[in-house]
Amino acid sequence: MGLKSSSFTKLCTAKCLLIIAFVLCFAKVYANNDFYQLLGVTQDTSEREVKKAFRRKSVLYHPDKNPGNETAAELFRRINRANEVLTDPDKKMVYDKFGEDYLERYERGETQIQRGPDSKLEVEVTLEQLYNGDEAEVSISRDVICDKCKGTGAKGGKTKKCNECHGRGTTIQNVQVGFGMQMQMQQPCPQCGGTGRTFAHKCDKCHGNKVHLESKTLEYIIEPGMVNEEKIVFEREGQQQPEVIPGDVILILKQKKHKRFSRVENDLYTEMKLTLEEALLGFSKPMKMLDNRTIEIRSESGEIIQPFSWKVIEGEGMPLREDPSEKGKLHIKFKVSVPKKLTDKQKELVEKIFKGDPQE
Repeated sequence: MGLKSSSFTKLCTAKCLLIIAFVLCFAKVYANNDFYQLLGVTQDTSEREVKKAFRRKSVLYHPDKNPGNETAAELFRRINRANEVLTDPDKKMVYDKFGEDYLERYERGETQIQRGPDSKLEVEVTLEQLYNGDEAEVSISRDVICDKCKGTGAKGGKTKKCNECHGRGTTIQNVQVGFGMQMQMQQPCPQCGGTGRTFAHKCDKCHGNKVHLESKTLEYIIEPGMVNEEKIVFEREGQQQPEVIPGDVILILKQKKHKRFSRVENDLYTEMKLTLEEALLGFSKPMKMLDNRTIEIRSESGEIIQPFSWKVIEGEGMPLREDPSEKGKLHIKFKVSVPKKLTDKQKELVEKIFKGDPQE
């Protein structure tokens, strides 16, 4: 009996320790409300890696795996909230700068964050790129928040109360409102930008400017059927400023003039030169298309091609934006080359053709 009792005691002790460890594990994570630590990531972690971390954590604390465990359910809710915030550029910026309480007020519309202007950039594309689709890239230069001082402008991130406004963030200035009249108005402090704090020593990377210049390459996809002036938007890739949501970078596609084809909506237009013989007796001529295919353009049996007449071919125009497997029309304008002068013999033959041979 003594041996069995000892084994039972050890088993109970092991189970208790396991339960305690499990509870402590939950308590440790639960006590840590920081979104980054909840997911085990940092501010510099990419959105893709944040989502991976979220999936790992959500599996661990999913209610289906922890039935009846309220702590696990609350942790699961917090992990979902962390993923929602850290994968949204606007919410992430507000959370990083002001914390979760301010973020919740921002989401309720009780406060607003200034948004920076969008940057527009024109990029030239060929008609072949718009027809076939392509991958391209463009380099931009922009201001980014200094990663060394975290946008404070201060060496080591250490700030002090602004001497100009004494930490209030505003100053009183005299403003001219009329002839010989002035009034006092409260304005954001020009020294600290309204924050109430300034740096003790300038950051040695941004020299107190809070931002520095960065070059970045943006990769973009030209989809078949895109049109001239179409916009490709890179969200939040614009100029950065502290406490300001960056604007977008907007690429505007500008189609280069093509040497053979012109485009009107989804249709292509081109010209084909014919000799008088080809116009009268028929022809079959190759035409190279924008995807390097060659199609045959031919006249119908017995057809006489009139100068400046048109031929329309279905399905040989531009791909449709919404369904690239479908294409518009190809319009061909015929330009017939008429001889400037006929020889005497040629005149006789023409007369014989059009007037008939009187001896017959």
